[in-house]
Amino acid sequence: MGEEGGASCRADASWGVLSLLQIWVSCGPAPSPPQANSLSQSQVLLFHSADGLRFEQQEAAIAQGFDSLGLVQDSDRVLVSGLDHRRQIPWYERYQSPAVDQLIWDGQSWSRERVAVAVDAPALIDPQWQGQALWYVAREGIGDPALGGVNRVMKGAELQLEGAGLADPSPVLFQGRELLFTTRWGDGVVLWEGSPWTQQAAWRQLTVPFARLEASGEVLAVYAVGVVQGRRLPVRMESVDGVNFTQPEALSLGPTPSSCTSPVLWSDAQGHWLLCVNEVTPAAPGR
Repeated sequence: MGEEGGASCRADASWGVLSLLQIWVSCGPAPSPPQANSLSQSQVLLFHSADGLRFEQQEAAIAQGFDSLGLVQDSDRVLVSGLDHRRQIPWYERYQSPAVDQLIWDGQSWSRERVAVAVDAPALIDPQWQGQALWYVAREGIGDPALGGVNRVMKGAELQLEGAGLADPSPVLFQGRELLFTTRWGDGVVLWEGSPWTQQAAWRQLTVPFARLEASGEVLAVYAVGVVQGRRLPVRMESVDGVNFTQPEALSLGPTPSSCTSPVLWSDAQGHWLLCVNEVTPAAPGR
């Protein structure tokens, strides 16, 4: 890709008031998998924005121990899929159909549900709905998909991609084209298109993409995680053709948490809403 694409290695001085929050775009090594964290202590934070760039935290954490966020919005609800690390899993569930854990916003309050799904995996990683189809990552055994082994990106029971380090599928239909964003550790965020899926672009400095349409479907916006002033925080880039993308621009968060990963967004009559995960990392020995 050209200068507008993810391979660019310079920071764009045109970011204006957000220049102090620029993500450092470099040709250096791609990010390593994040350090181990206490998944049961991670917090889901909620932010609101009027302009889609400057977000203010709204309340205390809406959930704990919930991560790998996906989001879909229908006419009257927002469904946030993910992994619930605080739930005690009964022994008999291994003999039942897999289920997706979800946070639900009905416009007034948050609730939780578990939905059984027909999938080809004993457990779901990184679940993301697209209409009635569930995308997710399956792998042999358990553990973080970033830490080795062959991962399978699935759509329901259909294999889409297979390879080491694949994670975080985020499909989107834009201008009649089916596009897929994933993380592939070592390559960062990767854009795929075609049948079979073929890599179109990569942003080595980013991970954990979430793609959605904005401006009445005229703009493809991709949110992801970058390193901003030493913290893992959300950035945004956009495209009007699905080929050329703007440079990643950091979102302004107030107050700025220690981390804000797995960003997902929705919009309604009140503005724009951001959910992300504030990860808890283990304390150093003696602290």
